Amino acid sequence: MGQPIIATTANNIALVAEMCDSDPHITIEQLATSLTLSTGSVHAILTKHLDSKEDPGENCKKLLEKYDQCDERRLFEICTDDETWIRYSEPTRKEQNKVWIVKASSPPALPRPDHWATKVMYTIFFESHGPVCQICTPKGQTVTGHFYATVVLPEIEKHYIERRPATGLRGIKILHDNARPHKSKEVKEKIASIGLEGLKHPPYSPDLAPSDFWLSMGSKST
Repeated sequence: MGQPIIATTANNIALVAEMCDSDPHITIEQLATSLTLSTGSVHAILTKHLDSKEDPGENCKKLLEKYDQCDERRLFEICTDDETWIRYSEPTRKEQNKVWIVKASSPPALPRPDHWATKVMYTIFFESHGPVCQICTPKGQTVTGHFYATVVLPEIEKHYIERRPATGLRGIKILHDNARPHKSKEVKEKIASIGLEGLKHPPYSPDLAPSDFWLSMGSKST
């Protein structure tokens, strides 16, 4: 039997939306653990109550068509990122909690993860040549559109001007998700003003950002 339908309350929907906005790369399993919900309930909230209007498949199709006939070196011009909360006390993942126990005995009690514990937002931008920039958000600072436009994007611009003084950001595409700061008017204007090209990304989908499947997860398990 799954989690009762009461799990999809307005409060839980708001919490899932807030956590996804804070960490767009958070997994269904992490959401379920933090909110003490079943993965089915979290999936229902994401798909039925936070439904996006954009078809992820359409974005994939457009990108495939865009690069189908081009020189593969054009793919090296994509700069993508990964953002994750780094907690001062990182909870263990479900697979790390597995233990061998004697039949009929109870497993050891595990502390409930505290999603609101002290943490810092870590952002890394990288491309095929390696890291572009790494930023830890200062204590008390939230990642707003203004912060993204005035702190994060200038770091990207600085990197390419130093590495490619003759061409700078010319031809560079930026692939980031649809978190609210990334979609702000100030950010879009900044991207256009420095000569970056933004690639479309389907909401709440890691399909077009492979780093979601390994970067943060790998760094937290070490």
